[in-house]
Amino acid sequence: LRQFLLQTSILDAFNAQLCAAVTGAGNAFALLEQLYSIELFVIRVSGEGDWYRYHPLFQELLQHHLRIELDAAVVASLHQRAAQWLVNAGQIQAALHHLLRTGAEEDAAVLVESHMRATFLRSPHDALQLLELLPPALLQQRPRLLLARCLLAAHYDDTQLVRYAQEAEQALIEQGASYEDYTALQGQLFIWSALAHFQQRFFDTAAALAAQAEAYRPQLDPLHVGTLAFLQMHLNRYAKKHDEMMQHAQESLAVYREAEYVTGIVGIQRELARWAMRSGQGQEATRRFRLLFDAGHRQYLPALQELTTTYFYAVENSYWQDDLAQAQLYQQTALAMARQVRNELAIRIAVCLAHLFAVTNNEYLERGSVGKAIDLYFDEGKAIVAQTRQSMLTFLLHDAESRLMLAAGRIEQAWQVVQWEGVDFVHTPGEYARRSLIPYLRAYIARGVDLAAITPVLAGALAHRTTIDDCFAQLHLLALTAWQELRLHGPQKAAATLQRASQLAKETGYVRVILDIPELVKALPAWENAAVSAPQAVQPVESNIDEAISLTQREQKVLQLLDSDLTYEAIADRMVISVNTVRTHVRHLYKKLSATSRHQALVEAQNYGLLEESHQASSSD
Repeated sequence: LRQFLLQTSILDAFNAQLCAAVTGAGNAFALLEQLYSIELFVIRVSGEGDWYRYHPLFQELLQHHLRIELDAAVVASLHQRAAQWLVNAGQIQAALHHLLRTGAEEDAAVLVESHMRATFLRSPHDALQLLELLPPALLQQRPRLLLARCLLAAHYDDTQLVRYAQEAEQALIEQGASYEDYTALQGQLFIWSALAHFQQRFFDTAAALAAQAEAYRPQLDPLHVGTLAFLQMHLNRYAKKHDEMMQHAQESLAVYREAEYVTGIVGIQRELARWAMRSGQGQEATRRFRLLFDAGHRQYLPALQELTTTYFYAVENSYWQDDLAQAQLYQQTALAMARQVRNELAIRIAVCLAHLFAVTNNEYLERGSVGKAIDLYFDEGKAIVAQTRQSMLTFLLHDAESRLMLAAGRIEQAWQVVQWEGVDFVHTPGEYARRSLIPYLRAYIARGVDLAAITPVLAGALAHRTTIDDCFAQLHLLALTAWQELRLHGPQKAAATLQRASQLAKETGYVRVILDIPELVKALPAWENAAVSAPQAVQPVESNIDEAISLTQREQKVLQLLDSDLTYEAIADRMVISVNTVRTHVRHLYKKLSATSRHQALVEAQNYGLLEESHQASSSD
């Protein structure tokens, strides 16, 4: 028994099979039951079946004796056995711990490399943890792992992607030629370098690097092919090549479906909705967000982070259309999801939006209660964003916080918030592509100091956004220009710009851009004011973008076989699965297609472009 205790003390959690693999004991199950029954510092792990762990202090004592009584080589062999069993059981992180404890860094690196893709698709968080467990010096010697870090940085919108791509490039130069998949690794590097430059708004450089990556397409796996198409989709959007943009969007969706990369599918669909917003198609954006949220992606846990961010953009879309009730519903969903994934930054954004809606709806009974609520909000979250590298969420937070401060009359605090990027737009001309520009200008004008100094900034930014067809930003900039002119020169000087802003607000549906600036509302003619305050319903804009329904590879196969009028039993035989599994896939298809019968599902599938033109089954299930 003593030997069993010493040998199993290396395990943080264990069952009889793992203990047997480590110790070679044939009676491991009986020994475990004996230890547990006599309560010898053995604790059953809740929710894990027949898994146990030692009390931490008891385990520490056992490990102390283990080091004294057994040779280091023997202890290392115990760790190796544990690692092998855990790998076979799919517990890669636990196996990695054992390899690193023995100093088997080469084996540890190979283990992470061989399981990185599958781990990433199952849980990006787990994949990130695998990389973070490796010693930094070891990581720098492995081009594959450095490129995997780029993949994760892109997934999490990490601002360090530029540095990561540079480090991967250096490692590939020094050591990559010895890899049999060197060509594929070069292609991956071009993709991440292009994406890093795109992230920094260097579109020409990004396009050139993406073009180089295209030459490596035959050597790339589906995940990287889909990412390249996703990048090309963005680049063609900014180049105003709509047809090419949509071709790449559809290609990326198809490849991500093949790879069952649901997070990527959500990302593409979100960007299609955001582009509708930027194009000034408010109702089309609303339709796309609803289509995405109805697709059932919430059941796929790795996509929850991406969905949380998507809900924030849906909040903005509804808010600026003055649909505060829908915006609040989306905000509440985002808060629940942020708590589920334990993303403190996302939680803070959702809470900030809740305060903003409360101020907008006059839910605080007196001014003092507004101040107390906001003070408490800032006291509770001072350290949350200090070290974050999630650029998209950071922008959303600072934008929401600056708007909250302005709505509450705290102009100086709003001014402090919008300077988070450290860019002085007045004295740094040409920075018109930065996401922080509009919040900065909003707070600058509200502050009212040296308003004439931002005239060239407003004009340059408006020209830039007009050039790239960003109608949503044009509306904001027109409203801000009218506000600045109103404060500088009075209503007569601002009238023409205000008229343009008002007209664009009505055309797009984003009337809240005007309503959030009370001085503009007062300056509008009475008839114009009424039209903006109560806009007519905008009909959904027709779009030639195919609605994106996310199907797994097996669901797509089941759908094709349903279209062949086969019975469930015949489908099961064709796919070598059980009839119950077929029924499960069919239920998922019906839910995603909002259908209640085979015929309806096939009709909807053809509407979404998921089936080739063919005969329609007439049977109903």
